[in-house]
Amino acid sequence: MIRALRLHQWSKNLLLLLPIFCAHQTGNAALWQSLALAFLFFSLGASGQYLLNDLLDRGADGVHPEKSSRPIAQGDIAPWQAVAVATLLIGVALAGAWWVNQEFFGVVALYQVLTTAYSVKLKHRALMDVVVLACLFTLRVFAGGAATNITVSPWLLTFALFFCLMLAVLKRFAELEAPPAAEGVRDYRPGDQFLLASMGISAGFLSVLVLAFYIQHPQTVLLYSKPGRLWLLCPVLLYWISRMWLIAHRGDMRRDPLDFALLDGVSYLVLGVSGVVAYAAI
Repeated sequence: MIRALRLHQWSKNLLLLLPIFCAHQTGNAALWQSLALAFLFFSLGASGQYLLNDLLDRGADGVHPEKSSRPIAQGDIAPWQAVAVATLLIGVALAGAWWVNQEFFGVVALYQVLTTAYSVKLKHRALMDVVVLACLFTLRVFAGGAATNITVSPWLLTFALFFCLMLAVLKRFAELEAPPAAEGVRDYRPGDQFLLASMGISAGFLSVLVLAFYIQHPQTVLLYSKPGRLWLLCPVLLYWISRMWLIAHRGDMRRDPLDFALLDGVSYLVLGVSGVVAYAAI
């Protein structure tokens, strides 16, 4: 059951931290307390959705060379057990979200509805699936802002939407490019890689363009004493995005891009350099 909850996927919920970092409120202990609770409840709800998703996909996962090892696909967890635990986790997540505050509850509830729609229907619709995935990633940023009562700026929202769309498209591209994918993935066909690559790379570069516009905006000087140093983030992000797509194009990305990044030393180096640049600009 612990394996089925996919606790390693909780790393995606670190996106809840973006608003507090971008608003430079990391020294506020009260906000961190609210954010810790928000991270826990959001993650519990996400694990509940992973159970429901695996339950709906158990037939297809059972014949997949990698996904067949999932506990539900293997028959290690009975369907009624998956439903019971998922219902409990989602219920606790919603109750806890209400306890944090009503705005955070609204975001978590929307995430649950959208994720359920994705698992039941939308993930089987080409292009619709990646747009919904991008929205689900972006909702995590909104959730972090709602939990801490920090307004998510249009700059962060736009950057996150394009960047998350790039990650979602990269995930589908990697699934098509890495063998075995001769019969396609869901509603995609092997010949769709070129279109997906064009969309994904464009979305990634657009996110960097949004960052470049933000650096030049007069509002930036209110948060950064030396905003010009933020320009160093642009080539760093361009390199990381280009490298991830090159790896996927070669068929060497056999897992979710975020899972790949968590095991990739270069990604940690890029994250560290980005943190140093941001600190220097502050």
